[in-house]
Amino acid sequence: MPYGLALLALVVACAPDAGSLLVPVVVYGVCLVTMAVVATGVDRLAAVGGAVFLLSDALIALNAFAPWYDLPGHGFWVMLTYVVGQVLLVLGVLRRERAAVVPVAEKGGAAWASPRRARGSCSTARVPGVDPRRLSPWRPRRVP
Repeated sequence: MPYGLALLALVVACAPDAGSLLVPVVVYGVCLVTMAVVATGVDRLAAVGGAVFLLSDALIALNAFAPWYDLPGHGFWVMLTYVVGQVLLVLGVLRRERAAVVPVAEKGGAAWASPRRARGSCSTARVPGVDPRRLSPWRPRRVP
């Protein structure tokens, strides 16, 4: 709901001077709001990152289409909110991924197992029932 209101406010602010770009502005706004809403389901950091990224692009839209808008240091604020938003989105996704593999480690699997580890690095040697000699691409396949 708050994101819908943000989109509505942004469209109302930009529509009078958007001209023939009104439809693309609305479509892009819907995409941004959708990204921000989806980010709320990933992680708290990603949710904040989605909101900050939405703010970054809202500043760009206001600068392009709202003649009354005049933020001192506009470029600085756009880049600051863009970078912070992107970093928070990435950190939120990484934190969610890390949380998803922790249960695997608790069950005796290798946490953060890369494809190479899954084929037999030293971390798989500790997994009960797994013979790393059978999985390793770096050792001969002559296992009894």
